[in-house]
Amino acid sequence: MHDAMTVVRRAGFPAVFWVAVAAAQEVPDGGVVLSRSWIAAPPPGAATAAGYLAIANDGETADRLLSVSAGFAGKAEIHGVSIDAHGVMRMRPVEGGLTLAPGETVILEPGGYHVMFTGVLEPLDEGSRWSVTLGFEHADDIEEDFDVLGRPAGMSHGDATGDATDAHDPGDGP
Repeated sequence: MHDAMTVVRRAGFPAVFWVAVAAAQEVPDGGVVLSRSWIAAPPPGAATAAGYLAIANDGETADRLLSVSAGFAGKAEIHGVSIDAHGVMRMRPVEGGLTLAPGETVILEPGGYHVMFTGVLEPLDEGSRWSVTLGFEHADDIEEDFDVLGRPAGMSHGDATGDATDAHDPGDGP
């Protein structure tokens, strides 16, 4: 980069231009980039809520999402979804973290991986915004604002279909 900087300076570009170019090339927080962060508005009085987002690993090494915390909930966990032999959807904490391969994006979405907030202490009203902290194995912790959005009709917290067979299972992994 030093050679490129020398070329830019010799070409007569001002230093402000070079700073803008250098900043645009940096990947924040060890290569992890978050987007589309939202919480499905829970029904009034609900003690649980689900959050969704996209996590891109723009770095060159694998990372893992290890923890989630939020001041508005007693507990926050990364959950995965599986269907058992009887067709019952099970949502379980992801043991050991969620792997983020280099160059890939993991989508936490209804019916799949999601952030499970339990012991919700505040009303998560549609239109509000709440801060959530995500902890990674290598990247710095990232504090992200999650917007509370309306729920699609019939949606349960982990499944966009709203299947009445949704169940939480304290077992190991999805």
